[in-house]
Amino acid sequence: TLKQILRTDHGAHADTIQTLLEKAQRDITDIDHEILSWSKKSFTLLRKVNFIE
Repeated sequence: TLKQILRTDHGAHADTIQTLLEKAQRDITDIDHEILSWSKKSFTLLRKVNFIE
């Protein structure tokens, strides 16, 4: 019936949204790690420059 099709489709849609949210969460975590790593490198560089001067 139409109701079953809609229910099935909605379930699949919800799964897709869940998957997208989980992927987004992983991407955000990766970006966080990159920013952290980048700022650590910047501090290291700044420290080296200060030692030279």
